[in-house]
Amino acid sequence: MSGARLVKAKLDKANLTGVDLRQADMRNTSLNGANLTKADLRQANLHGAYLPKANLNGANLSGAIIRQVNFTGGNLNGANLTGANLSLADFTEVDLRGADLTGASLVNVKWTGFKKDANTKGLPPGR
Repeated sequence: MSGARLVKAKLDKANLTGVDLRQADMRNTSLNGANLTKADLRQANLHGAYLPKANLNGANLSGAIIRQVNFTGGNLNGANLTGANLSLADFTEVDLRGADLTGASLVNVKWTGFKKDANTKGLPPGR
């Protein structure tokens, strides 16, 4: 499914474990409660996607466009977000333990109640 066009798709609660969605166009897609464990989303466009309670444990989102995405209550434990554009994302109550956000654009991100640990990399100072 690399390069797939899934604009405005409804994939709520879908099991997409390990799926290859590199460079997929997933703008404004609804993935509420979806399982994207270990999914490959490198350089995917998820601008405006809806991902509350989604499981992205160990997913690779490096270089992805993830602007204005709602991750509320989601799991990004161990996710690779290096170089991703996460501007205006909502990380309310999100598990970022072990996630790597090195080099990510984090402009105006909402950080309310997120979880981190010593292995979380790339957070802005004071987070």
